Amino acid sequence: MHTKRYLNLFGWAGAVCLISSLATTAVAKNDLNCTIVDETGNPIAKQDMVLMAVQGGKEVKRKTNDKGQVEFKGLDDGTYQIRGDVDGYVVSKSAPMNLSGNTAHPCNFRLRSANYANSLLQQVLTLTQQKKLAEAEAA
Repeated sequence: MHTKRYLNLFGWAGAVCLISSLATTAVAKNDLNCTIVDETGNPIAKQDMVLMAVQGGKEVKRKTNDKGQVEFKGLDDGTYQIRGDVDGYVVSKSAPMNLSGNTAHPCNFRLRSANYANSLLQQVLTLTQQKKLAEAEAA
């Protein structure tokens, strides 16, 4: 008779412990709401963006809307980066973003157009040529 009473007692206690441990180990989920623009502030619309987990390498692809906005929902706590690989733009990654606390996190990511990158390169080449010319004249 005592055995049956102990079994019932431990059975209920075990169930309470199990439910309690499951309740305290709920996984926090985060949302990331990003706006993707070019160097002039124009939205990068209808383009795929890739969210990468820094640890583990998991990738999620989503398309921006007409306003350049993209949402990534249900993300685990961790560090993430957005990668933009859009035709006509320089392939780049955002700064790492730490997500935690079961909340929505905003972000802004600026892609540089290939034309912008080429103009910067031309400026560097021009300045380099001017410096070499000045050094040659001074010699």
